[in-house]
Amino acid sequence: MQAKIVNKIIIYLLIFLLGCNILNPSDDNINESIISLFFLNSINTSSTEDTKSPTPGNNGTITTSNIYTNGMTLTWNIGIDDVTRETNLQYRAYYSTTSSFDSISEVESGTTIGDWQTNINTINVNGLSISTTYYFNVLIKDEAGNQSTYIKKQEATTPGYIYAATYLGGLSISTDGGSSFTTKTNASNGLGDNWVLDVYVDSSETIYAGTQVGLSISTDGGNTFANKTIADGLGNNFVYGLYVSSDGTIYVATNAGGLSISTDGGTSFTSKTTADGLGSNNVRDVYVDSAETIYVATEGGVSISSDGGNTFTNKTTSNGLGNDYIRTIHVDSSGIVYAGTIGGLSISTDGGNTYANKDNATNGLGNDEVRKIYTNSSGTIYAATGGGGLSISTDGGSSFSNKTTANGLGNDIVNGIYVDSSGIIYAGTTGGLGISTDGGNNFTNKTNVDGLGTNSVLSVYVR
Repeated sequence: MQAKIVNKIIIYLLIFLLGCNILNPSDDNINESIISLFFLNSINTSSTEDTKSPTPGNNGTITTSNIYTNGMTLTWNIGIDDVTRETNLQYRAYYSTTSSFDSISEVESGTTIGDWQTNINTINVNGLSISTTYYFNVLIKDEAGNQSTYIKKQEATTPGYIYAATYLGGLSISTDGGSSFTTKTNASNGLGDNWVLDVYVDSSETIYAGTQVGLSISTDGGNTFANKTIADGLGNNFVYGLYVSSDGTIYVATNAGGLSISTDGGTSFTSKTTADGLGSNNVRDVYVDSAETIYVATEGGVSISSDGGNTFTNKTTSNGLGNDYIRTIHVDSSGIVYAGTIGGLSISTDGGNTYANKDNATNGLGNDEVRKIYTNSSGTIYAATGGGGLSISTDGGSSFSNKTTANGLGNDIVNGIYVDSSGIIYAGTTGGLGISTDGGNNFTNKTNVDGLGTNSVLSVYVR
């Protein structure tokens, strides 16, 4: 404001001098000196005239919408500034799990949601943890670099959708963190059978349920299923396990029919068997890593393919496996392979070529029959055992602590395990679905009283 007043005074002075004929129109040196003085003053003062921060719109209010398990949408009103046009104001959103998120420095210490952008008033936030409270804020910046903060907004993501595969009770789904379940069955929703052995949900929320009478696929949240059988190319209708890769390829572990693969959403399948190098046609589980290497748990060893399933190499006890009967297979983000056998948990750090076996006697595993495995980003191992509860290791499998009925599990026979992005543990047992929010120290058990199809949960998936 002061700079503008000075400029006006200079303009009036120039007009006065010209009007009084004090300036000589023919004297270019004098005229240029005075005009240069005016423009120099304008340049110098314009660079320092904007020292006031912009004002956030609607008193800095931020609203949230489209809230789901892993994200939401933030919206705010466009701000104003004394100098910078509204369309040139820039915005940058941040989030944090810390409530002290008000000042510019506090906001800048949070996690950014994209870069500075001009003239925006909404942004989508993704990659958040399930059922977690977050604090959001937005910085507004003018062309001079002055910044202001909006008012922080507190919001929590929703509980994860829980999918529980039950023995003879169909597929049970909870949208409220396990408080209640609705069950999808053969009669009501078209499941191949109510004996559901495994369940998987892909990024598009398509549900895949492995039953004893085929692979059932739903694209409408489980309201209706299309069942795929040997008529569609499945090796066998009895489906033990399944996996869907990021490109949509479906891998189905079948009993006595080998590994069936579909690249067209389940319309047709090709089956891989011992003729392609599988250790056995009795396939219990399958996992595909980020490099598209296929790991297959068979009753004759761990079979590995790096060429899309055209050929497999088979690993057995001669490679260090605890037993050739493999119940489950898992590969973590660093490439460590975990094979759950009926003789312990076998771990490979060289791509599945050799294994070190962990068992009850040496490492404290709850039971040597490992039915399912899960690992989190910090390397914690969760092993569902057939009679010894849920075994947890934080030291790479050197030792385990065991969670049992004494911790609230419905039964010590644990069939399935899943850990969501916020660290909540879901353990499917023959006595219900155990849910723990404190690392497994205490479980709340969900049963048919809560809407589960039956209390025998064979597999669990959370999204």
